[in-house]
Amino acid sequence: MPINSPDVFDSIGDAILASGGGSSTFVGLNDTPASYSGSGGYLVAVNSGTSALEFIDPTTVGRSTFLGLNDTPSSYSGSASKAVVVNGGGTGLIFGDTLKASIIGQTLQYVLSQTALSSTGDHEGEVIISFGSGSQTVGDVLYWNGTNWAQADASAEATATGLLSIATATGNPLNGVLHQGFIQLAAAPGTAGDVLYLSETAGGLTATAPTTSGAIVRVMGYDVDGAGLVYFNPSSDWLEIV
Repeated sequence: MPINSPDVFDSIGDAILASGGGSSTFVGLNDTPASYSGSGGYLVAVNSGTSALEFIDPTTVGRSTFLGLNDTPSSYSGSASKAVVVNGGGTGLIFGDTLKASIIGQTLQYVLSQTALSSTGDHEGEVIISFGSGSQTVGDVLYWNGTNWAQADASAEATATGLLSIATATGNPLNGVLHQGFIQLAAAPGTAGDVLYLSETAGGLTATAPTTSGAIVRVMGYDVDGAGLVYFNPSSDWLEIV
């Protein structure tokens, strides 16, 4: 019977590769690396010239920078010497104080810092972490509207008399909003020791109580040092100017 294959078989059926056949190893092919040396744990990929295969370090695949990932900070600005930590909502990474301790519950996170609150947004106290979404800017006073956090405004009862907090970062409130405690702002109204009120400018604080008819007067806390450090503690009492 004629043999229609380059292979021939011995008496027990084992295949014997005919002389002149191809390589029997991956690295022996013409378009693959010549050696496995130094490539332990690497992946096989098509080279940039699309002409052959090569070994590549798997850590270089995908995003080329830490900031380019989807669940990391978008900038290193203002975060010198800070550590990478999981955010309060457990949804991503943030730059945090290496000497900051916290106790995390289902709704609240209690944050304590052993270093001075120096950068805008630095804070310690009672942080709400479990609900709310929407855009925010660090330092904004926010009210809970039942669905999202939005800028509080003393001009209207609906935005001034409910649950209030202050934004500790720019972005999504799921990173946490400070309900009560200390926060460093870029600037605070008034001078050290002044009582701070909810402002008729959306999201703002003021050292002067509103006087406009229909406006809400509600104490938000105190200017601690005249340099931006604020003790934020919204009063449960308020009055409306008639």
